[in-house]
Amino acid sequence: MDDLIIIIFFTHVGVFLFNYLLFNIFSKVKKHKIQSSNDSSSYFYERYPLILFNFCILSIVGPLGIFHLHEYLETDDSFDISIFLKQFFPIFLLDDLYFHFIHRLLHVRFFYKHIHCIHHRARSPNIMDYLYVHPLEWIFGGLGIFIGIILFRPSIYTTFVITILRNLHESYLHCGYDFKFLPSIPLICSARYHDNHHSRVVGNYSNATYIWDYVFGTRIDERYNLIF
Repeated sequence: MDDLIIIIFFTHVGVFLFNYLLFNIFSKVKKHKIQSSNDSSSYFYERYPLILFNFCILSIVGPLGIFHLHEYLETDDSFDISIFLKQFFPIFLLDDLYFHFIHRLLHVRFFYKHIHCIHHRARSPNIMDYLYVHPLEWIFGGLGIFIGIILFRPSIYTTFVITILRNLHESYLHCGYDFKFLPSIPLICSARYHDNHHSRVVGNYSNATYIWDYVFGTRIDERYNLIF
């Protein structure tokens, strides 16, 4: 368990530093930029204190949460792919459904004005803007995984993979670039998909998979038309 917490902590640090490196590279390459607006790089360093603060929350609160939920984790050292898949997909879908409703709640006038509007200052997001949120949004938005841990009692391997994949996918969603060479994974939200949400403020509330936007009729295309 101690090893898992240490690995998750340093993996988060590695992802953060890697994202920062990519930000500096992307800011000089505009070929694949989804939006022509350059506000993501212009105002980045004004956003950086909050980004760094939320990174500290991610790196400290996350591992602490895993530590306090250790009784719900299977610590058997053996790895079984069939068990992994049975645990991974229910938690993945539960976390995604939870995030969809939290995200829609944050677009209610009161919560948007006092919490979520901070994140939407990034109308043309960059790869670091996944951390540019109100701290309360960051904390409550990440509770889906902990709910999944309590309900499904996954192995430490499943917990690690879900935690890291969610972090990496959040980074990709906010990168602001449409890389044609990346394979399109069915039902998985792309950077362009989430960029449409930032540029139009409403619609496309899903995070990992757009299944829930289809189910609840909130998916939009680039012309701001609802897709059912």
